Amino acid sequence: MRGLPRSTVVLHDLKASYDWLNGNLNSISTSDRLRDERIFLNVDDPDSDEWTWLAASDMALETHDLSAVRAVRRFLLPYHCLLKAAGVLEAVYPTLNAEVEDEASEGGEASVQLQMIRARFASMREAGHFTDVQLVSSGTDGATANSEEREVEGENEVEGLGDPQLRGHRDWLSAVNNYFNDMFGSGFVEGQVTSSGEPVRVRLPYSPFTLKVVLGEFHNGFLGGIGANRKVDFLYMGTALTGEAAVDLSQFLEVLLAANLFRIQGLFSIAQREIVQRRLVDPDNLQEGKPKSPGLDLI
Repeated sequence: MRGLPRSTVVLHDLKASYDWLNGNLNSISTSDRLRDERIFLNVDDPDSDEWTWLAASDMALETHDLSAVRAVRRFLLPYHCLLKAAGVLEAVYPTLNAEVEDEASEGGEASVQLQMIRARFASMREAGHFTDVQLVSSGTDGATANSEEREVEGENEVEGLGDPQLRGHRDWLSAVNNYFNDMFGSGFVEGQVTSSGEPVRVRLPYSPFTLKVVLGEFHNGFLGGIGANRKVDFLYMGTALTGEAAVDLSQFLEVLLAANLFRIQGLFSIAQREIVQRRLVDPDNLQEGKPKSPGLDLI
């Protein structure tokens, strides 16, 4: 059918054929031979798009275009039963809990007070008040960390702190996270007395992106992509990875690794949920992602 010209007559007959086949699958026999016949017009809009004919073996439902197969386009979606009978594969994604439990969302006076404390610490962090720790990236793209610190200018810069979005309070981080509590309270050099003017620098094997997700990125929200006053403050506000900013699988995998190291189950669950909801794992990148998660079954 790939040789058929684009015309209203052909389109009318094609729709009628698809409709009948889709509704009468019990009356016809399907053959494996049909899987390789280019009988499906895989377009979004047959009136304006260039016509592309594909076989069932060349397409997949519930996915995006991959190296070996193409996603089923809108025109063919009403014929789901026919596509499945002809041999079109369908991607299946796991179901995860929609929300991550958080003690601050349970209501009551205690949760209101916790939210107020979180908001006050987050506000002080953003203003650079009493911050005494600076996270420094030494991850895979950690080479950009120093240049990022040098490029930070304007009213948000605090002398000696480098990137202000990678600073924090040791007291707060110790209170909300066991990893940092062990680091700052067990006689290590990171626990020595200092001041907000001379913060303790903690070098971690993650990119600036991941560290900002763990701590939080202020002002314009997640990577500056979702508007003013949206917070991405996990250890400070209990939220992260909100919005529709473009994030690739490798970045999410690093967030998962960091959440595992820091023992932040809530952030781990959020990153897993985003990977599933954004449908980032596919046959093309499944094996590629595994070496990035040694010893941890991330995908």
